[in-house]
Amino acid sequence: MHDIVAHKISLVALQAGALEVNPDMGREQVQQSASLIRGTATTALSEPREVLGVPRGDEEQAPLAPQPTWEDVRRLVTTSQEAGVSVDLFDFIDDPVPDPLARTAFRVVQEGLTNIHKHAMHTRARVALIGEPGTDLVIEVSNVLPKGFTTDLPGARMGLSGIETRVTHAGGSITSGPTDDGRFEVRAVIPWPTAT
Repeated sequence: MHDIVAHKISLVALQAGALEVNPDMGREQVQQSASLIRGTATTALSEPREVLGVPRGDEEQAPLAPQPTWEDVRRLVTTSQEAGVSVDLFDFIDDPVPDPLARTAFRVVQEGLTNIHKHAMHTRARVALIGEPGTDLVIEVSNVLPKGFTTDLPGARMGLSGIETRVTHAGGSITSGPTDDGRFEVRAVIPWPTAT
Protein backbone atom coordinates (compact mmCIF):
# COMPACT_ATOMS: atom_id res chain seq x y z
CA MET A 1 0.00 0.00 0.00
CA HIS A 2 2.84 2.37 0.90
CA ASP A 3 4.48 1.66 -2.48
CA ILE A 4 1.37 2.64 -4.39
CA VAL A 5 0.50 5.82 -2.49
CA ALA A 6 3.96 7.25 -1.78
CA HIS A 7 5.13 7.20 -5.39
CA LYS A 8 2.02 8.91 -6.74
CA ILE A 9 1.81 11.53 -3.99
CA SER A 10 5.50 12.40 -4.38
CA LEU A 11 4.84 12.96 -8.09
CA VAL A 12 1.87 15.22 -7.29
CA ALA A 13 4.00 17.25 -4.85
CA LEU A 14 6.79 17.50 -7.41
CA GLN A 15 4.45 18.67 -10.16
CA ALA A 16 2.70 21.18 -7.88
CA GLY A 17 6.08 22.48 -6.74
CA ALA A 18 7.09 23.10 -10.35
CA LEU A 19 3.96 25.22 -10.83
CA GLU A 20 4.68 27.14 -7.62
CA VAL A 21 8.25 28.11 -8.53
CA ASN A 22 7.47 28.97 -12.16
CA PRO A 23 4.86 31.75 -11.99
CA ASP A 24 5.67 32.90 -15.55
CA MET A 25 4.69 29.59 -17.13
CA GLY A 26 2.57 29.90 -20.26
CA ARG A 27 -1.10 28.96 -20.15
CA GLU A 28 -0.52 25.78 -22.17
CA GLN A 29 2.25 24.60 -19.81
CA VAL A 30 0.06 25.30 -16.79
CA GLN A 31 -2.78 23.29 -18.34
CA GLN A 32 -0.42 20.38 -19.08
CA SER A 33 0.93 20.43 -15.52
CA ALA A 34 -2.56 20.65 -14.01
CA SER A 35 -3.70 17.74 -16.19
CA LEU A 36 -0.69 15.68 -15.08
CA ILE A 37 -1.42 16.49 -11.42
CA ARG A 38 -5.10 15.57 -11.80
CA GLY A 39 -4.27 12.29 -13.56
CA THR A 40 -1.65 11.32 -11.01
CA ALA A 41 -3.92 12.19 -8.07
CA THR A 42 -6.81 10.24 -9.60
CA THR A 43 -4.58 7.19 -9.99
CA ALA A 44 -3.30 7.63 -6.42
CA LEU A 45 -6.90 7.46 -5.19
CA SER A 46 -8.12 4.63 -7.40
CA GLU A 47 -5.25 2.14 -7.00
CA PRO A 48 -5.59 1.75 -3.19
CA ARG A 49 -9.36 1.35 -3.60
CA GLU A 50 -8.74 -1.53 -6.00
CA VAL A 51 -6.28 -3.14 -3.61
CA LEU A 52 -8.50 -2.66 -0.56
CA GLY A 53 -11.56 -3.79 -2.47
CA VAL A 54 -10.12 -7.23 -3.14
CA PRO A 55 -11.31 -8.99 0.06
CA ARG A 56 -14.93 -9.89 -0.70
CA GLY A 57 -17.35 -12.69 -0.01
CA ASP A 58 -16.68 -16.15 -1.42
CA GLU A 59 -19.15 -15.73 -4.24
CA GLU A 60 -18.40 -12.10 -5.08
CA GLN A 61 -15.31 -11.63 -7.24
CA ALA A 62 -13.58 -8.27 -7.14
CA PRO A 63 -11.81 -7.06 -10.26
CA LEU A 64 -8.07 -7.08 -9.70
CA ALA A 65 -5.92 -4.19 -10.88
CA PRO A 66 -3.43 -5.24 -13.56
CA GLN A 67 -0.12 -6.23 -12.01
CA PRO A 68 3.01 -4.35 -13.14
CA THR A 69 4.89 -5.76 -16.13
CA TRP A 70 8.40 -5.11 -17.39
CA GLU A 71 7.12 -2.27 -19.57
CA ASP A 72 5.73 -0.63 -16.45
CA VAL A 73 9.25 -0.61 -14.97
CA ARG A 74 10.44 1.45 -17.94
CA ARG A 75 7.33 3.64 -17.72
CA LEU A 76 8.23 4.66 -14.16
CA VAL A 77 11.31 6.42 -15.51
CA THR A 78 9.32 8.14 -18.25
CA THR A 79 6.75 9.38 -15.71
CA SER A 80 9.49 10.80 -13.51
CA GLN A 81 11.07 12.54 -16.51
CA GLU A 82 7.70 14.07 -17.41
CA ALA A 83 7.40 15.33 -13.83
CA GLY A 84 10.70 17.17 -14.18
CA VAL A 85 13.17 14.76 -12.58
CA SER A 86 16.49 14.50 -14.41
CA VAL A 87 16.72 10.70 -14.58
CA ASP A 88 18.37 8.54 -17.23
CA LEU A 89 17.50 4.93 -17.99
CA PHE A 90 20.25 2.42 -18.80
CA ASP A 91 18.31 -0.66 -19.88
CA PHE A 92 20.44 -3.66 -20.84
CA ILE A 93 17.63 -6.21 -20.72
CA ASP A 94 17.08 -8.10 -23.99
CA ASP A 95 15.17 -11.17 -22.77
CA PRO A 96 11.53 -11.31 -21.65
CA VAL A 97 11.36 -10.81 -17.88
CA PRO A 98 9.06 -13.21 -15.99
CA ASP A 99 6.09 -11.44 -14.41
CA PRO A 100 6.97 -12.21 -10.76
CA LEU A 101 10.48 -10.84 -11.30
CA ALA A 102 9.09 -7.80 -13.16
CA ARG A 103 6.77 -7.03 -10.23
CA THR A 104 9.66 -7.10 -7.76
CA ALA A 105 11.78 -4.93 -10.07
CA PHE A 106 8.88 -2.49 -10.43
CA ARG A 107 8.62 -2.02 -6.65
CA VAL A 108 12.38 -1.51 -6.29
CA VAL A 109 12.51 1.13 -9.04
CA GLN A 110 9.30 2.74 -7.78
CA GLU A 111 10.66 3.11 -4.25
CA GLY A 112 14.03 4.37 -5.45
CA LEU A 113 12.41 7.02 -7.63
CA THR A 114 9.95 7.98 -4.88
CA ASN A 115 12.87 8.70 -2.55
CA ILE A 116 14.57 10.76 -5.26
CA HIS A 117 11.34 12.75 -5.78
CA LYS A 118 11.14 13.44 -2.04
CA HIS A 119 14.77 14.03 -1.12
CA ALA A 120 16.86 14.73 -4.22
CA MET A 121 14.66 15.95 -7.06
CA HIS A 122 17.15 18.66 -8.08
CA THR A 123 20.00 16.21 -8.68
CA ARG A 124 20.79 13.95 -11.62
CA ALA A 125 19.58 10.39 -11.23
CA ARG A 126 19.85 7.13 -13.11
CA VAL A 127 18.19 3.74 -13.25
CA ALA A 128 20.27 0.81 -14.52
CA LEU A 129 18.76 -2.58 -15.39
CA ILE A 130 21.19 -5.41 -16.16
CA GLY A 131 20.83 -9.19 -16.42
CA GLU A 132 19.74 -12.26 -18.29
CA PRO A 133 18.09 -15.62 -17.56
CA GLY A 134 20.25 -18.01 -15.58
CA THR A 135 22.13 -15.22 -13.82
CA ASP A 136 20.79 -12.28 -11.80
CA LEU A 137 18.71 -9.22 -12.48
CA VAL A 138 20.62 -6.22 -11.13
CA ILE A 139 18.64 -3.04 -10.46
CA GLU A 140 20.44 0.17 -9.52
CA VAL A 141 18.59 3.39 -8.75
CA SER A 142 20.92 6.21 -7.78
CA ASN A 143 21.26 9.96 -7.61
CA VAL A 144 23.96 12.50 -6.91
CA LEU A 145 23.86 13.30 -3.20
CA PRO A 146 22.18 16.71 -2.85
CA LYS A 147 24.14 19.48 -1.18
CA GLY A 148 22.08 21.31 1.41
CA PHE A 149 18.75 20.36 -0.16
CA THR A 150 15.89 19.71 2.24
CA THR A 151 12.29 18.74 1.71
CA ASP A 152 9.16 19.12 3.81
CA LEU A 153 7.91 15.71 2.68
CA PRO A 154 8.10 13.03 5.36
CA GLY A 155 10.81 10.43 4.92
CA ALA A 156 10.43 7.05 6.50
CA ARG A 157 12.34 3.82 5.98
CA MET A 158 8.99 2.10 5.58
CA GLY A 159 9.29 1.90 1.79
CA LEU A 160 12.87 0.61 1.78
CA SER A 161 11.96 -1.91 4.46
CA GLY A 162 9.07 -3.11 2.29
CA ILE A 163 11.22 -3.67 -0.78
CA GLU A 164 13.92 -5.36 1.32
CA THR A 165 11.31 -7.91 2.38
CA ARG A 166 10.09 -8.32 -1.20
CA VAL A 167 13.59 -8.79 -2.64
CA THR A 168 14.63 -11.21 0.11
CA HIS A 169 11.46 -13.23 -0.48
CA ALA A 170 12.49 -13.49 -4.15
CA GLY A 171 15.86 -14.93 -3.06
CA GLY A 172 17.80 -11.75 -3.67
CA SER A 173 19.66 -9.10 -1.73
CA ILE A 174 19.42 -5.33 -1.54
CA THR A 175 21.66 -2.55 -0.28
CA SER A 176 21.07 1.17 0.05
CA GLY A 177 23.21 4.11 1.08
CA PRO A 178 25.93 6.54 -0.02
CA THR A 179 28.60 5.35 -2.46
CA ASP A 180 32.28 6.30 -2.74
CA ASP A 181 31.59 8.40 -5.84
CA GLY A 182 29.16 10.79 -4.10
CA ARG A 183 25.86 9.13 -4.95
CA PHE A 184 23.03 7.54 -2.99
CA GLU A 185 22.24 4.14 -4.44
CA VAL A 186 19.62 1.46 -4.01
CA ARG A 187 20.96 -1.78 -5.52
CA ALA A 188 19.01 -5.02 -5.74
CA VAL A 189 20.36 -8.33 -7.04
CA ILE A 190 17.64 -10.91 -7.70
CA PRO A 191 18.04 -14.41 -9.18
CA TRP A 192 16.67 -14.68 -12.72
CA PRO A 193 15.69 -18.30 -13.32
CA THR A 194 16.12 -19.89 -16.72
CA ALA A 195 12.80 -20.36 -18.50
CA THR A 196 11.62 -23.98 -18.47
